[in-house]
Amino acid sequence: MTTIHRLFILCLSMLLCSAAWAEARPAVGDVNSDGNIDIDDVNAIINVIARKAEYPDSDSAVRYDLNHDNSIDIDDLNKLINIMLHKGTPGMVTVNGVSFRMVTVEGGTFSMGATAEQGSDYSSDERPVHQVTLNSFLLGETEVTQELWQAVMGSNPSCFTDNPQLPVERVSWDDSNEFIARLNALTGRTFRLPSEAEWEYAARGGNKSDGYKYAGGDKITDVAWHGSAMGTHPVGGKKPNELGLYDMSGNVWEWCHDPYGAYGSDAQVNPSCGITASEYRVARGGSWYDAAGSCRVTARGCTMPSHTGYSVGLRLAEDAGGISRLTLETEFLKMDWGNERTVAISGGSGHFTATATNPDVARVTITNTSALTIKACLGGSTVIVVTDTETMLTASIAVTVNNNVPQSMRVAGSFNDYNWDTALDMVQVYDAANVFWHLVYIDQKGIQLMAEGFILDYNAFNIGGDLADEIVNANGKIASKNPGWFLVVVNTSVTGRKNNYDVQFNRPEVYMMGSITPLGAWSELEEGTMFEVPAEASADFVSPPFAADAYGDYDGGVRAYVKIPGFEWWKSEFMIYGPADADGYQPLEYRGMGPDQNDPSRFGERVKGNKGQRMYFNFTKEKGKIEY
Repeated sequence: MTTIHRLFILCLSMLLCSAAWAEARPAVGDVNSDGNIDIDDVNAIINVIARKAEYPDSDSAVRYDLNHDNSIDIDDLNKLINIMLHKGTPGMVTVNGVSFRMVTVEGGTFSMGATAEQGSDYSSDERPVHQVTLNSFLLGETEVTQELWQAVMGSNPSCFTDNPQLPVERVSWDDSNEFIARLNALTGRTFRLPSEAEWEYAARGGNKSDGYKYAGGDKITDVAWHGSAMGTHPVGGKKPNELGLYDMSGNVWEWCHDPYGAYGSDAQVNPSCGITASEYRVARGGSWYDAAGSCRVTARGCTMPSHTGYSVGLRLAEDAGGISRLTLETEFLKMDWGNERTVAISGGSGHFTATATNPDVARVTITNTSALTIKACLGGSTVIVVTDTETMLTASIAVTVNNNVPQSMRVAGSFNDYNWDTALDMVQVYDAANVFWHLVYIDQKGIQLMAEGFILDYNAFNIGGDLADEIVNANGKIASKNPGWFLVVVNTSVTGRKNNYDVQFNRPEVYMMGSITPLGAWSELEEGTMFEVPAEASADFVSPPFAADAYGDYDGGVRAYVKIPGFEWWKSEFMIYGPADADGYQPLEYRGMGPDQNDPSRFGERVKGNKGQRMYFNFTKEKGKIEY
């Protein structure tokens, strides 16, 4: 008796012993595409292996090649055996001819975060480890495939499209929720994205967990596609975890429902966000491109909900067994001081309590059996947790109260006759939205600063910086004993309801950077790269001559920056872009809070230059040019 026939008998025995299997309609295993998984599928694989049947074409081979290794062999038959042995009656869903499986994850209590099996290979946002209790829920056996996305959305946004069983990618958090809404409309179900806690619990193996570092094992190559430049792989091609879930480590990052936030140490029940939360959304699991550390069961990723990438997809979740999930109208709320907001509550028994982690920021009261009222008090952030006192279900909302820190500042002086229509907009330092800067010519008449439309008096400022001794009060204006150029840096903050303005007056140090410098390097404060400072308000800052040509590529181009104490050079870089005027000057463009100057959608092609040319920048007129 041949090996193939022995396997055939074994398969037949298992089919006869599994009464439930005749009713199953799994997403994989129906190799002959007749809507059933039965002896015909076993025969189909065996006949192909034995070459007793015509080898399937490329389209149908996808169904036969169950382990997605580009061959149809004994391993595929073994996978079919594994399905029959371990899956039982799966929770199958079919939409527009495409089937997928939802696996039941029994609820339980676990320690969330970087526990001992992670060793020292973890990030600070994975601590503190804290206890989490979850209700039972359903989770997709695999990541959402391109086949399923196409069946629901009618299009495929993915980059890697060689196989319909590849996970869908290049989908944002917003796109994912639109897909889920359409899927729910087609199926009458209530699918959703998993919470971050649900995702980690399931990746660990739920209440069947063996304590692995990755989802399904400690040897990452057994359970994850990762660390290559080859792209995604068909779902289900690696070993599943203890719950029968595939690819929870690697292949593509998977969106979670939660806003990203820091962990707290308190025990939680069905949490939906961290103690502090932001507009960023959580993604978990790592991807085909990432190193092993990103594929751990506790590793966290986050990005904006509008982000799309070649390594980001999703996995479906759903509440289990009629359990009503407590939800709030929104999970992230921005408010101004003194304002109130009523937020609707859905689900639960109607008997609720609500608490705020930082009650000084916002007060919360239960309005009625289906709403709560939030009153904004002081600037800052808090998380409000609503608890159903009968079911102990919880829901959270992250609240940020505008602390009145100005979002814009302007400066005027004798250089523009104190005309606020032509005043200079101060520039935000990248990644420091409350810090503003500009190079300003200050004389004995002085300058004025405006915050959010309000002109500030000299007495509103805390004066500091290298040149603080030069600054005097001129009838409420900021004046200089000796007229000249200053780097003015304003750091804004709030204490209670009082705005603070710490203003630094420093020497105006402007530098060129990159391949045009004498060393041709990206070295901050390189000798021989500082601009000459003019004597008049209307004159130009002038660079040293370029030491080399700059071709406008990523490592080249022409760069300049103002050195702001305490910040890296690139956080205050700027350059000229746009049409030139009759004198050859182009507008100055500052990085501010935006992307760097390799972003063609904002700046166009990186600026070029030739050896021997110089940069001329006029910070009063906000213009500049490059010429010999």
